[in-house]
Amino acid sequence: MQRNYQQEINNLQKRAYQLYHNPASSGLPADIPLDPDEFYQDFGLLEHPLTKLPVNHLTAYQYAVWKDGQRHRYREVIKSQKVGIITSSLIEDFQKSITTCKGKEILVIAQDTDHAKDHLYTLRKLIINSNKYSKFLISKPTELLLKDEVTKVMQLFIHNPDNPHKPTRIIGLGGSNPGSIWSWKEVAHIHMSDIAVSSRIDDAEVFGAAFSRLANTNGTMLIESPPRRPSGMIYKIYEMSKLKKDIDVNSAMSQFKIHEIPALMVVEAGLINQEFLDAERERLGPLYPMYYECDFYNSSSTWYKPEYFQYEDYGEDM
Repeated sequence: MQRNYQQEINNLQKRAYQLYHNPASSGLPADIPLDPDEFYQDFGLLEHPLTKLPVNHLTAYQYAVWKDGQRHRYREVIKSQKVGIITSSLIEDFQKSITTCKGKEILVIAQDTDHAKDHLYTLRKLIINSNKYSKFLISKPTELLLKDEVTKVMQLFIHNPDNPHKPTRIIGLGGSNPGSIWSWKEVAHIHMSDIAVSSRIDDAEVFGAAFSRLANTNGTMLIESPPRRPSGMIYKIYEMSKLKKDIDVNSAMSQFKIHEIPALMVVEAGLINQEFLDAERERLGPLYPMYYECDFYNSSSTWYKPEYFQYEDYGEDM
């Protein structure tokens, strides 16, 4: 029987690296908490946007969304403005890059390329400022990687202690161009942010491309977005998974764990105050529920609600 010498060489190289370049010897931490709040505190505390004081814990809803990522393959978060979910989800993306998604690709898909770039900028700054985890970020070439395998504006390269030749990549993409989502080969997690406000009217192709990337990895997906109108894929997922309407049991869109985060929850968490919401209610008028109450139906593109078309049964004599 012919021996696969190349495979044996590869195995020996990997074993040699594990023996002589393990996380402890390389300076990479090996004790990585999986609990969301424990990891958040280990990673480094965020600053409260108003008080400028350190925020010691995740909010209850940030914790619930993150924790459900360990229980459910698919999640959708319908959110108010200014809830802090984007930032906590980016930190979750990083946690996945050094735990469950090591050596794979994580796609961060925003409403457009500029916002995707900004999300990666935010995450890169957070990692750099983390006392414990900053060494995971690959910022300059090493002898074990190609020269261009370093962090860039639209890609973060993360050290993979299991295989130093295969770093994890966190990739920023714009959601208005489905072609940019095709061809990524080893996607283990997709984070879609504010995709409902993309300039693309028909988003079916965007979601089709995204779901197809997870086909051979059994990967996970998180969508966090404000509502916009009762149409499109965000609403279809909400309708099938939350409202249990028009369910296709064979479709991933009926298998999402749904979270709704209205602004009142954010007030209770202390991130915004009621006076601000009162002023916004007066400023926005009928659009306020869409921005702050997770309401698909109160938008500039919607003039009806489903109950407008529900009729009473008046019997056969009518």
